[in-house]
Amino acid sequence: MKSNGKAHVRVTCDDTCGIYPPISRIVGFLALPELPISRLTLRLPVTLHRQLEKLAKREQTSLNQYLVYVLARQATEAYTVHELPEEAVTQQRTAFPTLLQNLGHASFDQIEKVMGQREEISPER
Repeated sequence: MKSNGKAHVRVTCDDTCGIYPPISRIVGFLALPELPISRLTLRLPVTLHRQLEKLAKREQTSLNQYLVYVLARQATEAYTVHELPEEAVTQQRTAFPTLLQNLGHASFDQIEKVMGQREEISPER
């Protein structure tokens, strides 16, 4: 559907939705039947909508399932641990002693005093 030169994509999923190969091998957990399903309406520029349709077609899946895959992949990226190149590790190891020297020194009594002034917070449940 189009309105004022922008494409509108309704992202929906029901009990029959699933992730089709090759996406299923990457994020098969998305097709678990016990997951609650929600509905989201997006307003996209027409060019982005067309690009996403082409990508979904290349993956041989629906636009809806492709968007679910892309969003899940992006959302999980924040929790992914990436290996640092050896050069970055070496730079950090070299910089660490300088960092420690610049922090200064505190006696045990000073540390205890500061630690005693902390605000105690109960964990969230």
